[in-house]
Amino acid sequence: MLNWTSGCRSCLAVGLCSLLNLSFAAAAPRLPVSPPAAWLGAEVSAYAAATGAFEIDPADRETARLFYRTVFAASETVAADWNGDLANCIPGSVSDAYQQATIRRVNWFRAMAGVPADIALDAAFSVKAQQAALMMSSNEQLSHDPPGSWSCYSPDGAEAAGNSNLSLGNAGPDAVFSQFRDTGASNARVGHRRWILYPQTQRMGAGSVPGADGQWAANALWVFDEHAWDARPPVRDGLIAWPPPGYVPYQTLFPRWSLSYDDADFSSASVTMTHEGVPVAVQVEPYFEGYGENTLVWMPEPYQDGETWSRPDADEQYQVTVSDVIVDGASRDFVYEVTVFDPDVKGADYRPQTITGPSNLQLGSAAEFDFSSVAGATGYQWRLAGASLYRAYHDAESGLGDLEADDSSGYAVVTQERAASGAASFHFAHPRPPGDAVLTFAPTFVPRPGAQLVFSSWLGWATENQVATLEVSEDDGLSWSPLWELPGNDSAQAGGFAQTTVSLDDYAGRAIRLRFDYRYLGGIYYFQTHANAGWFIDDIELVEVDALSAGDPQSTDTDSSFTFVPAKAGSLLVQVRPLLFGDYPGEWSPVETLVVSGDTTTDRDSTDWRVAEIYVATLGYAPDHQGLQYWVDNIETLPKWTPETVAQSFFDQPLVQAQYPAEAGDEALIEALYRNLFGREVDSEGLAYWLDELGQGRMARNQMIIALINGGWANTSPEAQLDMLRFGNRIRVALAFAQYQADHGILYAELSAADRESLRQAGRDILLGVTSEADTREAAIAEIPSRLAALVD
Repeated sequence: MLNWTSGCRSCLAVGLCSLLNLSFAAAAPRLPVSPPAAWLGAEVSAYAAATGAFEIDPADRETARLFYRTVFAASETVAADWNGDLANCIPGSVSDAYQQATIRRVNWFRAMAGVPADIALDAAFSVKAQQAALMMSSNEQLSHDPPGSWSCYSPDGAEAAGNSNLSLGNAGPDAVFSQFRDTGASNARVGHRRWILYPQTQRMGAGSVPGADGQWAANALWVFDEHAWDARPPVRDGLIAWPPPGYVPYQTLFPRWSLSYDDADFSSASVTMTHEGVPVAVQVEPYFEGYGENTLVWMPEPYQDGETWSRPDADEQYQVTVSDVIVDGASRDFVYEVTVFDPDVKGADYRPQTITGPSNLQLGSAAEFDFSSVAGATGYQWRLAGASLYRAYHDAESGLGDLEADDSSGYAVVTQERAASGAASFHFAHPRPPGDAVLTFAPTFVPRPGAQLVFSSWLGWATENQVATLEVSEDDGLSWSPLWELPGNDSAQAGGFAQTTVSLDDYAGRAIRLRFDYRYLGGIYYFQTHANAGWFIDDIELVEVDALSAGDPQSTDTDSSFTFVPAKAGSLLVQVRPLLFGDYPGEWSPVETLVVSGDTTTDRDSTDWRVAEIYVATLGYAPDHQGLQYWVDNIETLPKWTPETVAQSFFDQPLVQAQYPAEAGDEALIEALYRNLFGREVDSEGLAYWLDELGQGRMARNQMIIALINGGWANTSPEAQLDMLRFGNRIRVALAFAQYQADHGILYAELSAADRESLRQAGRDILLGVTSEADTREAAIAEIPSRLAALVD
């Protein structure tokens, strides 16, 4: 089956290009009589674990909504990173992430339709499919049986062409979507869709060439494997329908509806439909067998082939009755309901996650928080954040600021061609090939009550397929919902820039991302990038909105609670979110405000403290009092002595040299410093960095110790603050350990070798149980007398 989208090779007098979903008749790929030997035992990639094995029931609205906003959205805007060369017939490859996104889109449709959604991406199929995609792009046409005279022809590419759904004009996940939509007269049998949903299939291949100016996008989705001849596996609904019974996002509805059933005879079947109880006329497409399971296809009025399904103002219910289907020699009717809904609108079954726990906390004391569950969640994460009023004003005169431009190919996003005030503005356009042009705020925001976003907007020449949009995301940018929209109308906006105010009040107390998106919906468009075409915005201001400084998400202790030990006094925000359908993050809960009280002083200005830091970080045990005082006196009485020189002198001591011999390299030292300082193992990136710093001579060992200590205290992330609260507690215990020796006459110089080792061991043991929690620090200090009792005269 072919799927062809025309590229813009010429332009109309009015300056329009077309990417209409045009199709032409051609032979569909036919399943071989038996599986070729080369298909058996082929290498299967590991993509399946990350992209499939979905099993859902769209009878639940919230499940269907979340499945679309997480898994479907995860395949959007993934970079192809193609490394091939069309001019030299080099097929190259695309990124693993792009391949995962492609097969994820296949598995999303299969899961919604109720067929096994664990398609694995076959490496051998994909290599050949990549060659097929190159051939289609190079020759600017599609064929399941390409002749040897084609440019960039290869036998492997030709083999893939005969076993694949083929697309021209799109690639990757977009190609899967286009194939599934199946527009055009030659696709009345929805052959692409039928192969994508074929229940027996377990392996597919994917090859893609992304579009560029002067280069067609193309895709080959290898849809046959050796399991095509297996018995039909169980499917959720018995039938295989698109749209399926249950709740279906309107973005994935198409004019052509279909019903498949194994070995059914639909030749005399009829279809009736109602929309909210009112009969709907349908147009039944010609019946064809031979493409996957036998299938009946029809179009409900008022939709025509190639049209986009309208966004419903409220959930809309359709009842479908397919009558007189012959199954096993008997007539059978199929009756089911489809509810079309907008996944950007939360339904009556939506329940925001809530967090319960103390709102007033003590520094260093553990607090437990409970949270509500989300149906279907496979795990949960929580995070801490600070917040401050966002005061930035974006007028383009100073460039992008903390706005991030995702697509500026072929034109300048910051332009002086037009402005609402000053000399510059931000410009969005759809040069060839078109795609969404996006400007995203880098910060995460929490609106206050009455919050607004204010900006000046001017929409130039644009068609109704080019839509100026302000969008919001509640899941860290995984999925986006429109807050404000302005489609083109084949003319330029009269009267210059207009100020627009968008309320954010519905998101008060929630963590959100914001972006401007000049969307391209497909079809006719203006491709120009000059001052009269596209969308211009200026003078962007957020009112009554806080910017978050959020820490990294942490896994919760259980599926209903997590424990938090505050490391810093002041006001904090806490949130929780589910991980859905495997490991796809859902929406963050509304923020809860915590107030942390307690003494945060560390007395880092005292020499005793600074020297104790070096002791504990380097040696991992609390110091003897005489040694501590020796280094303190040197710093306080001798010129040029600093903590750095003390750290260097440590490496002149036999004990330290024995612990970290120079000939053993630096890795053991770095690993020990991370354990002693931060209570964790060094990460690979940190290890590589410090090994390079030491190996290249840019930093000495003593300098690294001080740099790690100072860097830990300077790091403001919640995780680092917790690390340093633990380290600070260990220093307090270490100083108390040394002071006890001074108070009870324990002099290191007068101890026997055995007693010196006992003192060092006691210094190690006293720190073992000290964490970021204050009670562990106090418990350790209380144990000091018993730990040192044998050394007291």
